[in-house]
Amino acid sequence: MFKLLRYFSLTSAVVVVIATVCVITLYRHIAVDDIVASAEAENAGLAQSFADRIWPAFAPHFDSVDGTNLEALRTNVETTALQLSLESLTRGLPVLKVRIYTAEGYLAFSSLIEEIGRPGLEHGPAISTALSGTVSSALIRRDDYAMPSGALKDRYLVETHLPIMGDGETVQGIFELHTDVTELMVRIRDTISGMVIVILLASCSLYGALFLIVRRADRIMKEQYQDLLSSRESIQARNNELQQEITERIRVEKALISASEAAEAASKAKSEFLANMSHELRTPLNAVIGFSETMAQEVFGPIRNKKYTGYIRDIGDSGRHLLTIINDILDLSKIDAGEDDMDESVIEIGENISSCMTLVRNWADKADISLSTDLPAERIEIQADARKFRQILLNLVSNAIKFTPGGGTVGIKAWSVEAGGCVVQVSDNGIGMSPADIPKALAVFGQVDSGLARQFEGTGLGLPLAKRFADLHGATLDIESNLGAGTTVTVCFGACIEAPLVDETPARDSEPAAHGYDAPAAARLAG
Repeated sequence: MFKLLRYFSLTSAVVVVIATVCVITLYRHIAVDDIVASAEAENAGLAQSFADRIWPAFAPHFDSVDGTNLEALRTNVETTALQLSLESLTRGLPVLKVRIYTAEGYLAFSSLIEEIGRPGLEHGPAISTALSGTVSSALIRRDDYAMPSGALKDRYLVETHLPIMGDGETVQGIFELHTDVTELMVRIRDTISGMVIVILLASCSLYGALFLIVRRADRIMKEQYQDLLSSRESIQARNNELQQEITERIRVEKALISASEAAEAASKAKSEFLANMSHELRTPLNAVIGFSETMAQEVFGPIRNKKYTGYIRDIGDSGRHLLTIINDILDLSKIDAGEDDMDESVIEIGENISSCMTLVRNWADKADISLSTDLPAERIEIQADARKFRQILLNLVSNAIKFTPGGGTVGIKAWSVEAGGCVVQVSDNGIGMSPADIPKALAVFGQVDSGLARQFEGTGLGLPLAKRFADLHGATLDIESNLGAGTTVTVCFGACIEAPLVDETPARDSEPAAHGYDAPAAARLAG
């Protein structure tokens, strides 16, 4: 039950490792700093000797090297003479390489001739620091280090950049020295290994003493635990309180479930009420429409005042429009109440599309909108409710016409898929809507705000009804739209729901639907 010994063992091991790493890191940091400082001091003395003995003779040469032909610079007499002078100056010292930069950062000389001519500023901030008059040194490690005599492996170097000061404390050049400190670093590494052994031995001795102390403490804690068991009554009391809180939460959840069921019942009652009221309203509206048509046709004699003829036509159109809205509400109510029956039969897609395009042709012509159809050469037959299928097409095409400005185009396309289904697609180049507004457009009575859209009245039932009718057929209805880029609605029937929507069917010659105007249908589309 008690794991004090285990925790102590793990913690002490971690502490020993961290302490060892910290001590070694601190020692290495101090030792490296000492090496760098020592090498920097030696290099500073060497640079001073160079500045006093060699630089005055070669200063004019360095003032003129920038822009000199690279090959000429590497092989001229001054470069060779400077090479010999520096070899004499560094003989017997652990200096592996010498570089000299001009005040502009140009690499004018290097012990490795191939390096002469490289821009010095590419080496990083060390050159910039030296150009400002400050000495900088750093310890670097090279797996491969290029030398005039050949490459060296695994070397530790102190790289020192010293400014060559001229009159007026101006920087005339930079003296870069690479000092080999590999042997010193090997000594540091050996010293660190010895330190690790000593620290580990000391830690193990201390660990043994502390282990005995911790084991005694672990026994004491076990005895105290036995005393804590006597307080179980208070713990049990708190447990009872928690149980009461859980019971109360369960009661609240049941109340929420009951409220949700009541809301569902109310929604069903609302749907039944709308269905009943729709039936009650349709009877007088049919009478109003019928009488207005009789009067408009002057069946029982002419109407002397022709203004009444216009009023009668408006009464009929308004009645048909209201009847369309009531029919839509009735359809939605039936679907919500689960009372909408499917009268399925085998229908032909092309014939139904042509019939729908005939109904809307006159309305599209008045709106200056071009209609087009793209149908396959062969017949496409599916099992569907013919009335509901046509209603889906009419709602989608009417929406496309309503939200397409004059001069626009509305098209309907259909094709079959290998899986045995078919796809019907209605597209337009109208005002469109943002993808975020698509769920709102599919909601019952939803209206998407748009400057052009608000010029037309509507209940917002066209798309929701098309979606519900598609669901009744087991089909899917997808909308793709962007503001100003038009809208494309794709309805997939049958097995195409699982198949890729690729139209590989050769299209028959598309013919515009014949001109025609069905007043009740047009009134319904306007909703």
